[in-house]
Amino acid sequence: MISSPSFPRSYLRLTRSTILGRAEGFYDNGQKKWEGNYKDGKLIGVGIRYNKDGTEDRRETYKDGELVDLTTFKDGKVVKD
Repeated sequence: MISSPSFPRSYLRLTRSTILGRAEGFYDNGQKKWEGNYKDGKLIGVGIRYNKDGTEDRRETYKDGELVDLTTFKDGKVVKD
């Protein structure tokens, strides 16, 4: 587990400069700020970013580290897909 300001509570395995696993970041108030998954050092699957109040801000879908889809939210509703 990594514990640092940029990765306050993350579940990653580091193998020579390659990041592997699930990662989460948190605001100072304890609410989740972001979550995502890494494979071979690249983001994969769905990554979610949250507002300070814990509501979802955006949902990003990655394939081999490349952003392939983005959905943003406002007041719990989709504003851009």
